[in-house]
Amino acid sequence: MHRKRDVISIAVIGVIVIAGILAVVLIPTFSNRNETLRIVLPNQGQIGADKVDISRENRSYASKVELTPDNVRQVLATLMTPDEYIKSAAVTFYYGESSSVMSVRSWVSGLNCRCSVSGTAEKEKLLTERSYYCWDKGERRYYAGPRGEKDIEDISLTPDWRELLSADTAQILSAEFANVDQNPVIIMTWRDSETGGEWSFTVSIDVGLLVSASLSEEGKTVYSMETSVLEVTSPPDGTFTLPDGSAPY
Repeated sequence: MHRKRDVISIAVIGVIVIAGILAVVLIPTFSNRNETLRIVLPNQGQIGADKVDISRENRSYASKVELTPDNVRQVLATLMTPDEYIKSAAVTFYYGESSSVMSVRSWVSGLNCRCSVSGTAEKEKLLTERSYYCWDKGERRYYAGPRGEKDIEDISLTPDWRELLSADTAQILSAEFANVDQNPVIIMTWRDSETGGEWSFTVSIDVGLLVSASLSEEGKTVYSMETSVLEVTSPPDGTFTLPDGSAPY
């Protein structure tokens, strides 16, 4: 646990990876959002009799909760999440007066995840239950190695918000229900007492997934992530194949 948090902290400082912004910036108007958040849910005809309507269950649960900084961890942990989805997001790294924007598209199915990253780097990344693959776009050759501790958040340049919030050093500053582009969400801000960084997470109630995040250090934003589209659907056939056409192992 502490090992992974140390790795995350180093990545934020060196390569800049991961998490939240000051609540005062995001909560009142969301005027800093460059993208309109669109969440595409399956219609009733697409939800089989043996499937749970995640959006309905989550909204029902949230409607009965009086959200506070004291219970927000429990509320977030209770929200259900889909096994399969496709997500498009913009990730921005800030270096002093400069910034770098990465476009990240993710396809998720259970433990399998593929991410296409465009921007200063053009990479394709693939996680399976046991393995990790990475290659340059347009190339047939690829790197293959063990999955190890890598997860979906790692390859999509997204904070592992559930693990971060479980840290003893996470001090919750605020938590509230809100609407972003007519999507019900939970917005929470917190401070890491160890690093001094202040974070903000916006989690969709409909799908229980992180849709925006940012990190501020010494009053300056160093990282932000904004989702533009999140569609609850199965990735297309062939999504989890390698660039030479072979199947991963």
